[in-house]
Amino acid sequence: MTPKPENLINAACELFMSRPYHKVTMDDVRHRAGVGKGTLYRHFQSKEDLYCHVVLHELDRLVASLRETGAEEHAGPRMRIRKLSRRLAGFFEGKKALFALLRSEELRASQAKKTLFRQWKERRSRLIEIFEEAIGEGVACGEYSPDIPPRIAATFLLAMLKSGRRGPDGGGPENDSRAEYALLLFENGMVDDARR
Repeated sequence: MTPKPENLINAACELFMSRPYHKVTMDDVRHRAGVGKGTLYRHFQSKEDLYCHVVLHELDRLVASLRETGAEEHAGPRMRIRKLSRRLAGFFEGKKALFALLRSEELRASQAKKTLFRQWKERRSRLIEIFEEAIGEGVACGEYSPDIPPRIAATFLLAMLKSGRRGPDGGGPENDSRAEYALLLFENGMVDDARR
């Protein structure tokens, strides 16, 4: 029975999360997945190609997870934004090693990285849409100010959560606290003046 590409991606993801990119080999991946070299290369042309598929697969899982969180009917817009933000921050915190390569020089000029970033932007747009929808509902029900368009507010919130993950030079609060600070800053700037 031929393994599904998802099984290969899951095996590679475990490896990329447990050690630096340059220390993961295609042989490591095929051994972890329990397949032969030909099977692995039939699905993925190179380690870069496999890495890109792993990153996109994980981003797709994040989008699906956030859609589930965003669909929770019992939560009002502010609570949904909090839950979405915490889930997003937790996801990236738990996958630091996997995404570290995106900021490194190793893939800088590769075609795989160019393709990855094009597809990353598509996934990022989906993330923004999830937050935009919840913010738009908050505007519609009067919880959030209509002064800032929901798409812009969603983009800013994601940027704050992203930059908060890295933290200031020289330390600072833990990532959970940084996500909370980003939420506080966002909410204090977005809450409708009549609700303050």
